[in-house]
Amino acid sequence: SDAVIAAVNQNQAPVANAGGDKSGFVGQEISFDGSESFDIDGSIIRYDWDFGDGSAANKAKTSHAYSADGTYTATLTVTDDGGASSDDAALAAISKKLAFFDDFQNGLSKSKWKKSGALNWNAKKPAEKSLGNNSNLVAHADKCKDSCVLTMKNPLDLSKYKSATLKLKRYVDNELDKGEFLKIKALKNDKWKTIAMWTNEQGDDEWHEEEIDLSAYLTKKFKVRFVAKSTVGEDTEIDDVAIEFVE
Repeated sequence: SDAVIAAVNQNQAPVANAGGDKSGFVGQEISFDGSESFDIDGSIIRYDWDFGDGSAANKAKTSHAYSADGTYTATLTVTDDGGASSDDAALAAISKKLAFFDDFQNGLSKSKWKKSGALNWNAKKPAEKSLGNNSNLVAHADKCKDSCVLTMKNPLDLSKYKSATLKLKRYVDNELDKGEFLKIKALKNDKWKTIAMWTNEQGDDEWHEEEIDLSAYLTKKFKVRFVAKSTVGEDTEIDDVAIEFVE
């Protein structure tokens, strides 16, 4: 009898193409396009995106807004009509939008800050606890018996943003006495309101990162100020003052 040989064509996997790497800002819609993916022996029937932050989508062309800064891996998985699949990835570098930033590395800039009260806010190396490398400068207040005030010089228009956040690093001496403090104040309707404060027994001689929601201060003439009150040798310091926003 004649032998019958049946040729079976094996399904080949599709080729995923997530497109090029992306960059953008927090809250910005970033476009992703996987339409250049292809299948040489059939058709792609499913597109699955994993944006790397717990969010997903299932269209060839889609968009996504990240809620935090960082570098994310957006992975596209495509599946063909034979059940085979493959994946490809694109990096999404997401940055913060800054309305204001000062790391004091160029000193206490007169174009950014105005001193009042006891004029003892100065840019210098940390007095007691280092922060970063040995050349790092911070804003330092000492000898502030009558209060040392450091005020943002030029107002910011935050009214056009959905949200804003004040971020900074701060140091408070653990020897602050009653009535001594570091205060952060924000300007609203021409009135200064205290939005954070550390006083006696609340310092610990350590640097801390603070994050303060400014949703209640989305005004056209926003300012922030730092008020220190202390005696000789009782240090308060700040660094990396940033105001981030989401449009």
